[in-house]
Amino acid sequence: MAKKKNPLKDLNAFLDHQKEAEEAARKAKSEAFLKKEPSQLSTIKKGDISDIDTSNLPELLKQLAHQDVQAFKEGVIEQLIQHTESKKELETEDYILINALIRFQNPKNWKEAISEYWKL
Repeated sequence: MAKKKNPLKDLNAFLDHQKEAEEAARKAKSEAFLKKEPSQLSTIKKGDISDIDTSNLPELLKQLAHQDVQAFKEGVIEQLIQHTESKKELETEDYILINALIRFQNPKNWKEAISEYWKL
């Protein structure tokens, strides 16, 4: 009696073989790409904070403040709070500064705002 062929089994075997061949080719191509040496390199000068010209900073801040006083005030206060929070270890002065800034943000209900801030 002749053996019956299963075309689905043959198809699955073929597809598995194709998948393996594609993955091997993709892997070889990516490894070859990663082994290549860069051909076009450019140097990037990293700025130092001492390179920043701060001589016109007060004038720049005045100009920004005159454009929208309230938005400028809120933005400066928020930036100061975020900068102070980003320190690794807060000192007593940092806590006082944050409390004062929160008080400036919320002049009417500053006590609640400060207690809510420190609950987080």
